[in-house]
Amino acid sequence: MQKPPKMTCAAFLLLLILTNGGSCKVCSYQDVLNYLNLTADSSMFRLTRPVLDHTHITVVKLDIIVYAILAVVEKTQTFVPFIWASKQWKNELISWDPAQFCGITQISVPKDLLWKPDLYINE
Repeated sequence: MQKPPKMTCAAFLLLLILTNGGSCKVCSYQDVLNYLNLTADSSMFRLTRPVLDHTHITVVKLDIIVYAILAVVEKTQTFVPFIWASKQWKNELISWDPAQFCGITQISVPKDLLWKPDLYINE
């Protein structure tokens, strides 16, 4: 059996060192949730307004899109719309370093795990 050339062995060792021993870190959204301690039985993020200092304001952005008009009642001059409303705000209590989680910068979590602003649409 023939020995491999020294150059091939050196290149292989260099590649092995540069790739961190051949193992690569595998990240998941669940890793981020575990880091934040966001579990179904944890109420720490849904009880109070998510600010580090109670004097900070929480800006809530509201987008409303009318998708369809489901009914028009001429007699009362009203209509029944089908709308999509989305809310967005910053939660100061939830953060992580994306470099520690393979560049993950956003996650989706069930809305029941987080604080939500009290916004209602009235006619």
